Amino acid sequence: MLHVREILPARSTLRDFALFPQTLYQNDPNFVLPPVGQQVRGLLGRHNALISNGVQCFLMAYDGEKPVGRLLAGIDFRAVQHLGERQGYISLFDCVNDQAAANALFDAAKAFLKLNGITSVVGPSPAIFDDFGLGLLAEGFDSAPTYLSPYNAPYYAALFEGYGFIKHRDHYAYDLPLDGVQDGRYESVLRRAGKRFGFTVENVNLRGDLKRKTRDMARVVAESIPPDWRMRAPTSESLYRELKRVRNVLWPDYVYMAYKGSRPIGLLLVIPDLNPILRGLKGRMFPVGTFRMLFNRSYIRRLRTVMLYVVPDFQNKGVEAAMIHRTFEAARRNGVRYAEATMVNEQSLKTQLAVQRMGGKVTKVYRQYRLEI
Repeated sequence: MLHVREILPARSTLRDFALFPQTLYQNDPNFVLPPVGQQVRGLLGRHNALISNGVQCFLMAYDGEKPVGRLLAGIDFRAVQHLGERQGYISLFDCVNDQAAANALFDAAKAFLKLNGITSVVGPSPAIFDDFGLGLLAEGFDSAPTYLSPYNAPYYAALFEGYGFIKHRDHYAYDLPLDGVQDGRYESVLRRAGKRFGFTVENVNLRGDLKRKTRDMARVVAESIPPDWRMRAPTSESLYRELKRVRNVLWPDYVYMAYKGSRPIGLLLVIPDLNPILRGLKGRMFPVGTFRMLFNRSYIRRLRTVMLYVVPDFQNKGVEAAMIHRTFEAARRNGVRYAEATMVNEQSLKTQLAVQRMGGKVTKVYRQYRLEI
């Protein structure tokens, strides 16, 4: 008989919660299970401002005693205050291709959210940090995902829409050719743009003064998000926690900020695609996974851009292109062949234009849904 249980937030029970997709996708060559221990620590609230600043309900659906789906429903008190509306979120949805099983999970999530005064829900949203992975994969199932990008079967959209969810917002992933900025004339144009508009681009080593730099980063993000997006910018503290969590996979070559004097005006954060390393480890990091990540960079052939922000008064003035150009130069030196710019908001037309001018083409679409409850 189909039923849903609430999972208590403990290390042992959340481990089963985190491992469920491995069973669901065991024969899918594109699926990569994220490090299970890291997921569990995040869901318990360690270095996770989303979890520690809200309430959550972990749900598992069963057919008899066989698990057939999972879902996290939550409330971020900071977002509720910022948006001025009672909006909750759902995350970590995975389910067999069965509308009844999906409906049971959605019903349980809706009941939890309504009990806490929530009137609408948006998702899937990541359970840790917004910019790293929004929505479910809606288009682009013919290639493997990059590190921390959402991945799911094509039928997920039908399960959401079959319950009554409607599209909230799309985010795009662009493939970027690394040979698109090799022309010396292009580099000279960017130098002239920097002189004309008075900005500089500098490499950021996050193993140095991380707290100070995350204050600058949070300022750029807050100034860059338009009010009509109705998105809450991360605080410097939440950004610090998240970057500290992933600092071991952030290579100094791939983090850049732009400044106008002492004012931070741009941010580009790129991470190596670790999925070729993680594939086959089945969520285990120690000791083999950690060794490969830290010492065998020959595995890395692709980068993923996770944050690209420029303050409004410096958009379309070469700042985006200058930071991307510096990143591409470092990538070629390191033998990286491909890059992907991900989570580009469909409302961010200026960013889309900048990426397209660099030769980027949309290869994946990630979709968030909304439901009034």
